[in-house]
Amino acid sequence: MREGGTCVLFLTTAGGLIVSILALVISVILEGGGGAGLFSLAALTIVLGGTAGATIMSHGVAELRRLPRVTLLAFGKGLQDRRATARLLLELAELVRRHGVLALEDRVREIKDPYFKQALSMLIDGTDSQGIESFLQTEAQIYREQVEHSAQVFQTAGGYAPTMGIIGTVMGLVHVLGNLSEPDKLGGAIATAFLATFYGVASANLIWLPLANKIRAVAAEVLLYRRMVAEAVLAIQRGEPKMLLEERLALYAGPHLAESADETAEGSNKAQPAGVRSAAK
Repeated sequence: MREGGTCVLFLTTAGGLIVSILALVISVILEGGGGAGLFSLAALTIVLGGTAGATIMSHGVAELRRLPRVTLLAFGKGLQDRRATARLLLELAELVRRHGVLALEDRVREIKDPYFKQALSMLIDGTDSQGIESFLQTEAQIYREQVEHSAQVFQTAGGYAPTMGIIGTVMGLVHVLGNLSEPDKLGGAIATAFLATFYGVASANLIWLPLANKIRAVAAEVLLYRRMVAEAVLAIQRGEPKMLLEERLALYAGPHLAESADETAEGSNKAQPAGVRSAAK
């Protein structure tokens, strides 16, 4: 995924939440109510506090500890540009064909992604293809399971929130029935009691469940990127022909990778002084 795609992902996550909340507020105003009528601290406390407590009880410390980092996935944190990485892999493959595997030592320091760097480091160290493939597959599997477990935390919260809302509503109605001596206040008290159910259903369907789904979707993008890197590194080790490697990478990052790489290199050469270009040739 490109850098622009990461920005779009952030906007869709944050923007979707904002649009949903605004839609709820505007609908209340159009019905003749006020935005302040949607707020009840007591209802909010029972729903959020009860949901948090039940969710924490349902999961282990490791899953909860990873939650902040995994949550950032929903906003595009940790995504890599597959197309740029594919072009870089083609460039590294050409470097290996011309100068050997050890020529990658200087380039690997420039790579920031730990997975990509680890794959190239194993290639440089002379690890056999079976060892590289086994290690990278295991690491991808662990990543998949960790993300799924953390996404399940939000899934659990989405299951508990409506129930906590009903509990809050029942508690509110019990309070209302204990004060029947003031009938002029019953309407407002009942409305406030039902806010707990509203908070529970709304938080589950606008926050917790969408976050769980978004994290899984972005994790699938990350795993696709890692699969591309693993296959390309193994292909480089086998000495796979450039055309075949390009076709392999095009399955993950789109066609015309070689043309894009040539255009990038040409643009870089044009930006250099004439003497430098001559020396490069």
